[in-house]
Amino acid sequence: MEVGVDIGSLQAVVLANMPPMRFNYQQRVGRAGRRGQAFAAVLTLCRGRSHDEFYYSRPRRITGDLPPVPFLSMARAEIARRLVAKACLVEAFRAAGVRWWDSPTPPDSHGEFGTVDEWRDAVDRRETIRDWLASSPEIPGIVDAILAGTGAVPAATLVDYVRGDLFADIEACANSTELSGDGLAERLAEGAILPMYGMPSRVRLLYHGLRGREALAIDRDLDLAITEFAPGSQKTKDKRVYTAIGFTAPLLPDPSWRPVSDNPFPRRMWMARCVQCHFVETGDTQQTMQNCPSCGCSRGDDESAPFRVFEIVVPSAFRTSFSNGVDAKADDEFLPRGTSSVAEKTDQPPQAISETNTGLIPTTGSHVYRVNDRAGRLFAGGLGSARWCRGGVTLSHQWIDERYQNVRGDNNVMFNAETAQADTIALAAPKITDILRIRPQAVHSSLCLDMLARDAQGRMSRFGQGAAVKAAYYSAAFILRSVIAETLDIDPEEIDISNVRAIELEDGTSAGEIIINDHLENGAGFTAWASQDDNWRRIIGKITQPNPDPDSFMEKLLSDSHRRDCSDSCYDCLRLYRNMSYHGLLDWRLGMSVLRGFADSAYLCGANGDYDSPELSEWLAFSDTLRNTFCESFRACVPAEFGPLHGWTVADRCVILAHPLWHQYTSGGLLAEARATLSQDQDNSVHIVDTFNLHRRMSWIYQRLGS
Repeated sequence: MEVGVDIGSLQAVVLANMPPMRFNYQQRVGRAGRRGQAFAAVLTLCRGRSHDEFYYSRPRRITGDLPPVPFLSMARAEIARRLVAKACLVEAFRAAGVRWWDSPTPPDSHGEFGTVDEWRDAVDRRETIRDWLASSPEIPGIVDAILAGTGAVPAATLVDYVRGDLFADIEACANSTELSGDGLAERLAEGAILPMYGMPSRVRLLYHGLRGREALAIDRDLDLAITEFAPGSQKTKDKRVYTAIGFTAPLLPDPSWRPVSDNPFPRRMWMARCVQCHFVETGDTQQTMQNCPSCGCSRGDDESAPFRVFEIVVPSAFRTSFSNGVDAKADDEFLPRGTSSVAEKTDQPPQAISETNTGLIPTTGSHVYRVNDRAGRLFAGGLGSARWCRGGVTLSHQWIDERYQNVRGDNNVMFNAETAQADTIALAAPKITDILRIRPQAVHSSLCLDMLARDAQGRMSRFGQGAAVKAAYYSAAFILRSVIAETLDIDPEEIDISNVRAIELEDGTSAGEIIINDHLENGAGFTAWASQDDNWRRIIGKITQPNPDPDSFMEKLLSDSHRRDCSDSCYDCLRLYRNMSYHGLLDWRLGMSVLRGFADSAYLCGANGDYDSPELSEWLAFSDTLRNTFCESFRACVPAEFGPLHGWTVADRCVILAHPLWHQYTSGGLLAEARATLSQDQDNSVHIVDTFNLHRRMSWIYQRLGS
């Protein structure tokens, strides 16, 4: 109901949830009310989630916040090069006699450049295009027209690219085993030669019926489709609920309904993945490694195993049983489970950025995967012919989840398997784009920036310090994204937080790594810009300078009013509609501490008693408040002081409350002073709890103390 769709005279609109942002709200409620109409009413139903609750208590924000400022990335050389390539190739292929009827079926939405097979076979066509690109006098005029007023790159550079390198890039994409499109233009777009333009090469259909020669379907981008259309999920359309049960190749009525291919998965590969340290590696064959190469945890086959090797597939399309659906008596929200974003590992060494404590690893054209592994259980099924149990069309080469094969029910199908062996797979949405990995060069011995928070024997913290460190890295990533976007004058959504992972530094210290990437396929050069030495120093300087620029993101983040009102994160700093899954982790104070560590290896995060920085100024008082609340909630705990730090005693045990980023096993600084107040017997049984975990899960901490 957005984008100006006029649906007639309405007096009322009911919203089933709080829209993402103010302009979404305005567009949706704006459907009601016409000139001369006395009144219009809007009712918004708020769900029990952090986004809805925030705006429920602040209705003026969803109706009166300032809209985001539109932007154009005029100066990016990558964008200009792709536009020039598109304009030149249109003329070159036209000169070679290629027309729209040479396109594959279904048509290639990226351009009328024919099919990949024809490109390989038609030697004369290739030579004509090679000659046109090498010698056409039209090329300088095309380049000048596209670069007019942009200053993106010198015109001669792009002319040389078209004449010297473009044909070789086309050959590389046409012969690539990683690109799967039948149309040459689609492959060139996926290979970063042509602009994507938001074309639907990543759009996937959920077929829910066949009516005559019309296919009834719902479409989503691949990133969303692997969750919203995964077997077992449900979608509501026209007051009917349809359940996804499997996969198919795109369907055509030629002459009767059939899939255009025998394989619903144009890409299959194997993934080795560790959920403990976030190591990821993919390959065409099954990996034989029995332990995670990064953290050493053992390989397992069940959903609880931290390190697993499994097959991932990229679906062409999704399908239901083609039943009539069921009546939507209630509009329940489907919440995806088991979905995460990961970046493939790299062996490239980090480049140290002088005057900072940061190591950067920029990579172009790297893979980012959004993976749905069904919360570790994977999807089981197989290929065969399928027909709805109550009639309809029989289709071959359909992959049907075993939960819907030859069993009773409206969403099930009569299924004849092609092979006896069942598939066990996860769904993947791969993306080739620019990636930037950010890590500290060194970590002070008083600090713990290890996402696994291990002691000298490799044992992880009993009270969840690793979760606090992980939260600190994610919070730092969102602060970093906001500052980069503000500096480049772009929407923060143009940069994705891929994930964070545990690493080992050159000196053997364990630490973490932030991985960000361009949101657009093939990249737009934003993370590449941030990886340049001067630009990174500029960004980290903006974040850590004592007096932030007026009206900047950092000025608002570190302002007295925000520090007073926001204990961890809010919609004025790190929270957004699209990062709701991170809301429980985000803490701007921890994120700032990590980023200060990226700026200065001598940063101690208050371990020496220096709480002058804005993110630490209220920490000791916050620690005291948390301790008192905990002891009031669990009367067996008695407040106690341990030198400069707060804590409590319970059942003859001493508990010291520490900062989440202080190293609990080397015990330097204030933590060492606190432990010095204990007797030898007390020190042997002392527990150290961090404020991050105590703030978020007091009952869990109390339970861990008891066990």
